[in-house]
Formats: sequence, structure tokens, C-alpha cells
Amino acid sequence: MNDLAVSKKLFRTMKGFLLVDESKKILEDKSTPLKKSLRIFQKYIIERTGYRISKVDLNRSERQIDLRHITTNPIEAVYRAGHSLTSSPSKWVIINVPMDCLMRFPMGFGMNSPYPDPFAETVKNYLNGLNVCYEGSALEKYFNVWQPKNAAELLGLDFDEANEALLKAPAFGAVCPWDFDSPEERTQMNNNGDWRSSGPITQDIGQTEFLRFGHIAESIVHNGYHRNTSFVNGDIGAQVLVRGSEWRILICDGTHRFATLRALGWQNIPVSLRRWPMIIRREDVHSWPNVVNLLFSVNSALKIFDLFFDAKQPSKYKGYEAGIKI
Repeated sequence: MNDLAVSKKLFRTMKGFLLVDESKKILEDKSTPLKKSLRIFQKYIIERTGYRISKVDLNRSERQIDLRHITTNPIEAVYRAGHSLTSSPSKWVIINVPMDCLMRFPMGFGMNSPYPDPFAETVKNYLNGLNVCYEGSALEKYFNVWQPKNAAELLGLDFDEANEALLKAPAFGAVCPWDFDSPEERTQMNNNGDWRSSGPITQDIGQTEFLRFGHIAESIVHNGYHRNTSFVNGDIGAQVLVRGSEWRILICDGTHRFATLRALGWQNIPVSLRRWPMIIRREDVHSWPNVVNLLFSVNSALKIFDLFFDAKQPSKYKGYEAGIKI
């Protein structure tokens, strides 16, 4: 049996596997000439058998586990996704979630919120022809009224219960008690002028935001809602909040689509549980990273958790019709 026949026999069971292309690394590393030669020869033999070495795209949509037709319970979904025969720890989970169990970061605005969602109201009014431009819209009123001075105020914490780092950070530096990053890191991440969760913002940015809502709404009305499965982060992204035997979903990514689907009266929407940690349990408060490092006290951390869970807003927020700046 010649070398090619032996190689084919060795690699016959490898069909369907993707091998990482490290050819450039082979030539650039500091291995001995003999090791380099062996690795290049190995690559040559594999390709002679008819198998092509290619890079593994970690953003392939196959990393998503679609459980929409199996369960609407996110906790069950996470357990199912973790099954060793069907998944890997890096995969996200897609499920359909009832609208009344959803709220958005950082202002809540759930179905049972004390105040109406200004983003969903903007879409409703736009589609009904009540507001066709940014001026006078619910969106403009919201940005004019809600202008928290810092991250602590955005999260609903009073001065005497907030860490100095939260008081110094701008609103767009807000982090949750269960997050891993700091207000400084979040501020740097969001310090690009794209913050749209509170005011103040310029008139031009407000107009751009308004047009974005309008474009999304018209697209869904005329073409239906199509999940973007071309990349792994294409769905609306969220985390699961658990309190006792109850759970809620906190939307972290795709808030424009979320507000639009709510405005259109959708009862259930597809959500990707992809934010880590996927499940935040209230009883684990002492283990939350930003509680362990003392950025949040236990009491302030639970206060923030309960605000989200109950879809409530900070006490200083009085609704976008308040007419005065905070």
C-alpha cells in the first residue's frame, strides 16, 4: 500500500470535519526547521487525500440552537442547550418569549410598567401618521425629559447608596451588578456618540434615531419580521432574570426591533439568550461580580434587579410627558 492510500485510510473518518488553517502560523513561528517541515508535510498529506484545510468561522449561525418549537421556558431551554450530545458551551439559545415577560435595558419599559414605553409609542404614532418627524414625538420628549446625571441615577440608585465610581461615570457607563466590566470600561466602550437610551442628545442624532425606528417599522409592516441568521448575533439578545419560581427576560441587544414588535402588537417574539451570564438568579447576589468587588452593595444590587424584574423605572423618572428636565 503506497503512502497516498495509507493517508486516505487514516483520514477517511474525518469527512465533515473542519480543520483550522495554520499554514501562516507554521511559517511565522519560531519552531525548528524540522518541526516546520513536518507540519507543512502533514498539511500536504491531508490535502492530497481530498480534504481541504480551512478556517473555522466562529460566527456561523450553526452555533445557535433553535428551541422555539420545543419550549418557551428560558430556564428549560438553557438546560436543554447544555446537553453534551447536542451542544457546546459557546452556543446561544433561540426561544419564543411572551411579550409580557420582556423588558429592556436600561429603563425596563415592560408591558406592566408604570410609564408607557416612549420607543414603542414613537413607532405607534409614526405608523398612525400622528408623528412623521422627530419634533414633537414621544422620542424627543423622552430625550428632553430623561437626562440622568450619572450611571447611578440611570440605574435608580440614590446618592447615599451608590458607589463613587457610579456617581462619576456618565449614564452611558452604567453596568449591572451581575456584569463583569466596570463603569470605566463601559464608558470607554460606549464613548462613541451612539448612546440612545437617555438624553441629552443633539437634534440631528434624535432625528436619525427617529428615522431608524420608522425604517424598521415600515420594513416589518411590508415585508414581515425576518430573523437575521447570517451571523450569530443577528437575533434580539437577552438575559434571563430569575426570582424564586418566576422569570423575566431582559433585552440587551436589538432594542429597536423589540420596541417595534411591541408597537405592532406582537404577543411572542424570538429572542437569543446570548448575553453572559445567561441566567441571573436573585439568590446569587453575593456572587455577582460587581457585588464581589464592592461596586454595588447587596441592597443596591437587589434594588436594581427588582426594578428590572418588575419593569419599573428609577424613582426620578416621571414619564416622557413630564415636560421638565431632570
